[in-house]
Amino acid sequence: MAVSANTTDQIIQQFANHGPAIQAALLNGASDLFSGLAVIELVWLVGWSVAHKTDIFDIIIAVTRFSIIVGFWFWLMRNWVQISKAITDSFELFGNNAVTAAGGTAKLSPYDFITAGETLAYALWDAMALSTPLTNLALYYGGVAVVIVFGLIASAMVLVLIEAFLASYLGTVLMAFNASNFTRGFGQSPIRYAIAVGVKLMTLQFIAGITEATVLNWANTINVNGAPGWKGVILMMMMSIIMLVLGWQAPKIAQDIIVGSHISTGPGIVQAARMVAGATAQAFTSAVGGGAAGVAAYRLAGRQVSAMTAAGTAPANAAARAATVARLTASNAASGVASDVGKRLSGSYSASHGYSGFRVAADLNKQKK
Repeated sequence: MAVSANTTDQIIQQFANHGPAIQAALLNGASDLFSGLAVIELVWLVGWSVAHKTDIFDIIIAVTRFSIIVGFWFWLMRNWVQISKAITDSFELFGNNAVTAAGGTAKLSPYDFITAGETLAYALWDAMALSTPLTNLALYYGGVAVVIVFGLIASAMVLVLIEAFLASYLGTVLMAFNASNFTRGFGQSPIRYAIAVGVKLMTLQFIAGITEATVLNWANTINVNGAPGWKGVILMMMMSIIMLVLGWQAPKIAQDIIVGSHISTGPGIVQAARMVAGATAQAFTSAVGGGAAGVAAYRLAGRQVSAMTAAGTAPANAAARAATVARLTASNAASGVASDVGKRLSGSYSASHGYSGFRVAADLNKQKK
């Protein structure tokens, strides 16, 4: 099977295709559990009434009320998949209406979101030119950051869509606990969960729709005006990180409000802040280290071309010299990374400390002297 961005939607479709078979299998077990709990509840109700010498008419009224309540919960259990889907679809519609009103893209799927990320990444990489090797590094890492960020947000979209299936199909079993007053707390949890998933899907649809429209506007601007400068690429990477935080945290906060475990508790905020700060610091260190290695590789390439010029073997025209510099830069960077990996595998002490990008830069700078 060929793998493409559309594979994400195919994964979700697999859950939808197997839904009826899953529902039938779960309903059999849920019905048996419901019947057993209903019989226990009825015996307890009648037995308690007889033990307390309750009037026969009051017993009939109690049994009738019990039958109506149990009948309602039994009907809800049998149709829970459709009802749960209606709940989540309603909240998704609310989110799409909000996106449309804000000028974003409605009914956004993970495939659409990945495609938007690809469009921006390709625009950045297509703007690379041999004449600007340092800017090329920024464009390259900017494209990589966009691919990673949009892949993570698309995975969050896949997760919440599959979570909607779990809330409906697996919630059918829990709905069987509504047959008894003693277990009804478990039986009502799928209702809250379905509403929470719907709110989460609504929030994520809104964020994704606005983000997708913004990213496509960036890509169009790059295609029309050419490569952005360092400042533009850095701002784009920072905005991508903000989009990632919003895509991961905001839907969960909305869901937690319904469930009752909001992230606004002290430890939750501290832990989330530490996670975001740690991830940002790690990404920043890696990007700076990679940039340092690229600069060192470029400087070494310049030294090598100067040596070729002195020896009379350098290309004559400027275009050929620029191509030679670009080729040597890539070769130096690749050999530096390979050398660093070899040192780590051989147990070299110096290769066990610091960050890879800075180690490669230091080695290349030594070669330049």
